[in-house]
Amino acid sequence: MLVGDSAQVPVTVPDTIASCEMEAFCLSSKGLGLAPPAQLTVFQPFFLDLSLPYSIIRGEIIELKATVFNYLSKCIMVKVTPAPSSDYTLKASSDDQYSSCLCANGRQTFKWILTPSVLGVLNITVSAEAEVSQTVTCDSLSEEVDLTLPKDVIEGSAISSVSVIGNIYIY
Repeated sequence: MLVGDSAQVPVTVPDTIASCEMEAFCLSSKGLGLAPPAQLTVFQPFFLDLSLPYSIIRGEIIELKATVFNYLSKCIMVKVTPAPSSDYTLKASSDDQYSSCLCANGRQTFKWILTPSVLGVLNITVSAEAEVSQTVTCDSLSEEVDLTLPKDVIEGSAISSVSVIGNIYIY
């Protein structure tokens, strides 16, 4: 490779949030070349994390918890679905809903009661997906405002800003 050349190397990275430092070097008939260290940050804005015990004993009933994280800048409707299996039964833990509005930078935990029906390793699959919603489930308000600028404003110099402060309601 010559100075200024580049190469693309595919790598497998963790699937949630991680940071690592990468270094590269090359060899040629003219000597050794070292690239300066580069920082690689992996960030997935929407993901699900399962909380599972290391092991369970025969007849034990556990609470399966799936936490969905939304690091997007807007609220989304999420639907969390466990995959059916003949290796276990799942029952809704209380009146939890498995479709919910998840606000920006928020997280929500969904729960089920899991009863294994076989011995050995259990493969448990839970998926989370963002749903398209026709209705707005988060409170929103819009209002048109007419601005009247002074007559002597220099063209292109007008700037407007709006601040909104919400009330927090605890139910």
